[in-house]
Amino acid sequence: MVRARGNRDKYSLLVMPAAETVASQEHLFASSTPWGHRPHLDGLRAFAVYAVVLFHAGFGWAEGGFIGVDLFFLLSGYLVTNVLLSDLAGHGTLRLGRFYARRARRLIPAATVLIVSVAALSLLVLPSLNRSTIIGDAQAASLWYANWHFIWEAQDYFASEAGESPFLHFWSLAIEEQFYLVFPLVMLGLWRLRPRLSTLVGGVAVAFSLSLISQIVLAANDTNRAYFGTDARIYQILLGSLLAMAFWKWNVAGSASRRPAMQGVAEVVGWLSIGAFVVFSTNAIDLSVSARGFVAAALSLSIVCSLEVSGKSSVVQTLSARPLQYLGQISYGTYLWHWPLFVLAHSVLEVEPLAAVVISGVGGTAIAALSADLIEKPIRTTTRLEMRPLLVIGTGVAAAVVGGLIVAPTLLGLDSRPVIPPALASVAVQGQVEEANVAVLDLDWEALSNDRAEVPPCEEADGSDCFVSQGSNGTILLIGDSHVRMLLPAIEAIAEERDMSVAIDWAGGCTWQDGLRVGEAPAFAGCNERRALTYSSRVDAIDPDFVLLAGRVRPVWDFYTNNEDLADLGPVELFSTTTTETLEWLTDRQPTLIVEPIPTMSNDPLSCLSAAQFEHECVVESIPDDLEDQITRRVAAEFGALTVDVDELSCPGQQQCQPFIDDIVVRRDRHHFTTSYARTLTPTIREAVDTLLGP
Repeated sequence: MVRARGNRDKYSLLVMPAAETVASQEHLFASSTPWGHRPHLDGLRAFAVYAVVLFHAGFGWAEGGFIGVDLFFLLSGYLVTNVLLSDLAGHGTLRLGRFYARRARRLIPAATVLIVSVAALSLLVLPSLNRSTIIGDAQAASLWYANWHFIWEAQDYFASEAGESPFLHFWSLAIEEQFYLVFPLVMLGLWRLRPRLSTLVGGVAVAFSLSLISQIVLAANDTNRAYFGTDARIYQILLGSLLAMAFWKWNVAGSASRRPAMQGVAEVVGWLSIGAFVVFSTNAIDLSVSARGFVAAALSLSIVCSLEVSGKSSVVQTLSARPLQYLGQISYGTYLWHWPLFVLAHSVLEVEPLAAVVISGVGGTAIAALSADLIEKPIRTTTRLEMRPLLVIGTGVAAAVVGGLIVAPTLLGLDSRPVIPPALASVAVQGQVEEANVAVLDLDWEALSNDRAEVPPCEEADGSDCFVSQGSNGTILLIGDSHVRMLLPAIEAIAEERDMSVAIDWAGGCTWQDGLRVGEAPAFAGCNERRALTYSSRVDAIDPDFVLLAGRVRPVWDFYTNNEDLADLGPVELFSTTTTETLEWLTDRQPTLIVEPIPTMSNDPLSCLSAAQFEHECVVESIPDDLEDQITRRVAAEFGALTVDVDELSCPGQQQCQPFIDDIVVRRDRHHFTTSYARTLTPTIREAVDTLLGP
């Protein structure tokens, strides 16, 4: 081993091999095509980022546009692997310090500026309650583990509620950063094990296969885990790496340059692949998220491969056009900014898809251009930083830590009302505020948002671990989802008056109907099995004096079942059948009371209150009864079950829902009452219980 050659290499984290060693390894790459700037790949980046923008804007026809991220993944693997192979070909090893420093200069400054800027902008438009919930998101974004953070938080990337995190899109950037951190080390380890390109290909192929298997297995059980997980998504990045290695090993591009016929075929394949990618970016073909990802990876591979071997074809020239080149070169900044702009705008006004494109797409591109000129290019092009990789890496990490773990959380944690209040109040009630304005008190909004009754686990088949309290005059059994838990304070008060025991068999998202399942989300996968245990064992074991049922209102088209005997039923018939069969079974055994679902608010009342100056700003219209309520009432009457409607209490006249009643905050979120307000329902529910059991 000898001293590193040249001043620019002396800061490498690895000592360079001797010149004769480099020369002896050059034959391993002798057939490769020199790596340089590929302007058509910049154009492809622009194509990918605006597919994602259209998807996020909410255009129904662009609901598959999220596969733009899949194209980004393959491009990242392809480009970075080419850079690393060029380093191996030229120096016989990987200059890790130089590589990591360049990645830090490319990624960290723009991301840190965005995270701090979004935190500052949030002070203008987000209520303090909403800001506090995204502190962890900002921290995860700054340290590049956002994808795992959102898995732990069970975020749904495909949800469209206004309260989405402005840092949600960092999940994909986190996966790429994790790849940049680990892949060079793995590549270097394989190279030292056996310095052959075939060794690298074999190792990457094994990793690709394992990731592909992970995607298939996880997608069958947990869509979010399969979508966010590095292990399940990195197959797309590794596919790009394999393509780069294949080009270096077999000189595919060089061979094509000597065969015009091959270039002509590649040109046709390129246009067809891009066209197919556009089709799969729309709603024209119905596929699962995972299956669409497989197709997107295959099409991305076809596009990049065809572009690289088609010479100066029409498709290459189109993507190399100066405007597309430029948009592709700033695509990182566009991706960074487009989503936070949409989320923050959505918090203060209703944003239609076309407006969303202007705000997030055009606005994001404009800020990306400024960021490139003022922040990114100066940092990336200065030669002084090129000479100091360790300093660059240390400074980049420090900036990410200070910005994401100190500055952003401090800003987001400030207890202040937004300068621009969210547009959460119903338009229908505006102008009806002649009554005295009542100022909203400063309350502990975060505590209110977590205000829920404590409940036992209720996992045993005999119900022995389902009891909340014990009495000597019989038992009340509650069955349902989080709404039955919400009503527990009122039921406990009634049970105490009657000296009765209370048991609760609840699970989030699990309806009280046997055989009914809400949606296809993995979180609800066990609901059918839980209710089968409820009605086959637990009810008879507890032997209640009466059963109280409650659940959240759902659109009937959101109902599914795991029961093969019911699989052929449509959603409405499925709901009606399971409601009928469950109530028939229950009413044969004991009196049954159903608390009808409370209205779901279109916006979060608690967030509104934390931002509003006066209470009337957060009065909203009630939602009329839907088909589900009508079916439940009809079936309950048929079997003698009693129903009680508590809507009138929180929404007087069934027209407007109040945020405060007798100085008590009514709701902790769009779907649930606070425990304090739930206790005020005691007289209404008591009257129904007296009807069932007698006074």
